[in-house]
Amino acid sequence: MTRWALLLCACSYGTHVPDITEPCPRVPIAAYTAGAEQCILLNDVELALFKLDTSESCSGPPCLRLEPGQTAYVMEKIKPGPAARWTAQHGPCAEVPKCE
Repeated sequence: MTRWALLLCACSYGTHVPDITEPCPRVPIAAYTAGAEQCILLNDVELALFKLDTSESCSGPPCLRLEPGQTAYVMEKIKPGPAARWTAQHGPCAEVPKCE
């Protein structure tokens, strides 16, 4: 018990402590909305997954193309580890590629 108390005291207040009762192992860390006549391609670089705002799942694929008016979230694991990294390509829909 003393070890846990010392461990908790050693953590800084800026540390994100995961909620172990949370049923979803990922949390949204960024949001993107495609504007009129614009598309966005979200692509995982490291540990990122994406989900549409209309989805009820915890997270989705490592690549997601947003059509005009769609919104999506970048999802990151709750547990400690490296931060999620991703790319976001914005532009006219004819120029933004689809996921492979």
